[in-house]
Amino acid sequence: MIDRKEENTAVLVVDVQGDFTQLMNGSLAVEGTDQAYLDQVTAETRRLKSLGFPVFATQDWHPADHISFVTMHKGHVPFDVIAT
Repeated sequence: MIDRKEENTAVLVVDVQGDFTQLMNGSLAVEGTDQAYLDQVTAETRRLKSLGFPVFATQDWHPADHISFVTMHKGHVPFDVIAT
């Protein structure tokens, strides 16, 4: 466990999104991503920030007309499985 800030070190929180979690029944869910996992990510990120680490988070991005959005598929609602 990291307990002090190291020079030139940062924290990266990568793509913590509902669609990647079991908690939200995401279509791309990663094993073990329940509420306890999200609570642990939150707590550890806050702890490392309090030690002075810079914290950066990433989130996947797509243009508004991307095929992954339900609005691009007439007659479908969120969480429908759509064959492409």
